[in-house]
Amino acid sequence: MDQPRPDIPPRPQTQAEPAPETPATAPQLRATEPPPPASEPAPAAAQVAEPPAVAAVPVEAAPAPTPAPRPAWVPEDSVLRRHFLHHTALMAQTVAGPRPSDSVLVRHHGQLIQSLVDACLRDEASLLKLRADYAARLAALAAPPVPVAPAATVTEAPTPVEEPLVANTAAPIPVETAPVAAPPVRAPRPAWVPEDSVLRRHFMQHTALMAQTVAGPRPSDSVLVRHHGQLIQSLVDACLRDEASLLKLRAGYAARIAALAVTAPPAPVGEPAHLVAAADAAPIPEEPPPAAPEPAAAPAPRPPLIPQDSVLRRHFLHHVLYMLKSVAPPRPTDSVLIRHYEQYLDSEFNACLRDPARLERLIARYGASRTARTA
Repeated sequence: MDQPRPDIPPRPQTQAEPAPETPATAPQLRATEPPPPASEPAPAAAQVAEPPAVAAVPVEAAPAPTPAPRPAWVPEDSVLRRHFLHHTALMAQTVAGPRPSDSVLVRHHGQLIQSLVDACLRDEASLLKLRADYAARLAALAAPPVPVAPAATVTEAPTPVEEPLVANTAAPIPVETAPVAAPPVRAPRPAWVPEDSVLRRHFMQHTALMAQTVAGPRPSDSVLVRHHGQLIQSLVDACLRDEASLLKLRAGYAARIAALAVTAPPAPVGEPAHLVAAADAAPIPEEPPPAAPEPAAAPAPRPPLIPQDSVLRRHFLHHVLYMLKSVAPPRPTDSVLIRHYEQYLDSEFNACLRDPARLERLIARYGASRTARTA
């Protein structure tokens, strides 16, 4: 056994010397392998932030609102209930008065109507009171207005106007302070005007036709047209006011129709077909025989052949010029003869417009020449 030498210091032992190794099997090595330390940091790729666990709170279902019971006086049928609510709102609007124009009053007016409707849905007594007020309101509107004597004019000193506070403007204003406009009084229907709508419409149309016939043909001048329309309207209004005016208008209309039937005017010149038919049926000779004098009674004035309407007059003048060119000789080619030909047509045209007899002879010649061409 070795003994320590006194001249050599002993070696300090910092670690325990390993024990002599002995062969071990693989299961023993795996069993003896120490686990990784808990303080060792994991790799960056493996560090994933996991959401914090939230405790599940059970959600309770909200209780369904319980519908208010339907009042017994409100109809169960949907259509009848809708009509009931509409009629209730109408009664509330009638009782509340006309809708004001001020924005603040309009808001209070709507709130008043809604409160009346809600009160009728909550309490049957409120509904009965609203119906009574509605009936009284209708009776008051149907009553004729009572004439009020004019009050004496009193001059008073002007009262200083105080600015209202903001708190006062927000307070509800009673609706009764608003003036109620009286409804227009409808004139009663005359006894001679039919009550049925269809018969009344035919009566008005026939009255206007009689007034137009009595007033005469419609003029072409703008001022005369306006006066003619005013005359017709005055005749119709007088017939609606007084039955005697209606009887007078009917008598005038019958006399006018009888006069037109006795002295029937000739066919309108503006329509060639009617002119040709009249000329073929009764041709007029070139020179009419002298008319026998009638000293007993003067003949009724013949209506003018030239129409008063601007469109018909234009067509009439064009047709007269066309008839003149048709019965005149062919248009020459010489310049001097062309000038004389145009002067001849112009003079004949003016003569036909001045003399109705000459115009009738022209119509007869035109009808004869046309018949000869077609034969």
